[in-house]
Amino acid sequence: MTRYRCVPSLVWVQDAGRVLLVDQETLQAWTLEGAEAAAWDLLALGYPAERVVAMLALLLDVPAGQAASFLEGRLAAWLEVGMLQEGK
Repeated sequence: MTRYRCVPSLVWVQDAGRVLLVDQETLQAWTLEGAEAAAWDLLALGYPAERVVAMLALLLDVPAGQAASFLEGRLAAWLEVGMLQEGK
């Protein structure tokens, strides 16, 4: 399984049901809400992907396969916009 890590210049804070992220180098900013914010928080807390999928399935009231697809989509999107990078 591919491992990801935040770009070193990324900082974030959880605020009133959302996560606010800023890349300190590019000044690009993002706001994550709902299940997307929950996924970010769970991953940031160090939960393994399998556990995050299980929790997302409960949160979204969907089968685990659908939750896994959601998480994979978010990871790909975060990688594409520069919030994440592949890492060890």
